[in-house]
Amino acid sequence: MTSQEILQEALKLPLSEQESIANKLAYHVLGELQSIGFEEA
Repeated sequence: MTSQEILQEALKLPLSEQESIANKLAYHVLGELQSIGFEEA
């Protein structure tokens, strides 16, 4: 499944599920950035 297909499937979900997924992804990305030395301003 391509990233485009995943996004299209995610957009079919209820907004509450989309928000939950977005929050999980944001925290994961922030964690990855912090692990490589990025600090929030």
